[in-house]
Amino acid sequence: MGWKSEHHSVENRLELTLEGVMDYDSWVEAVLSIMESAKKHNTIKYLVDCSSFLPKFSRGEIFELLNKHFPEWDIPLGSKVSLIEPKDMSTKIKVKFYVYAVNKLGLEAAIFKNRKKAMAWLNKE
Repeated sequence: MGWKSEHHSVENRLELTLEGVMDYDSWVEAVLSIMESAKKHNTIKYLVDCSSFLPKFSRGEIFELLNKHFPEWDIPLGSKVSLIEPKDMSTKIKVKFYVYAVNKLGLEAAIFKNRKKAMAWLNKE
């Protein structure tokens, strides 16, 4: 399927929806696009809907993307990434690894069962 991103100006939040089967190159394109949009809109809040996401890449490739690009993204301290939990169990493991890696890089990231909980955490000061 694919992905789509949107900026919500009132909350100054970026939202990324990942849907269906996605290969590594498509995922990289989505992540790089949202990072570019974050700089453009000067936002530090990210909501990622992974509920229907089916990645066809490994945790190693997730680490590779973060390791390769994180320094150049220059993400401000205080940035928060709130993810809506995927339905697929193997995807859930990969998303939890992503959350772990992002937290280790000094940002705040968490995974939630639904949009309401994800938004509440993201908007909590």
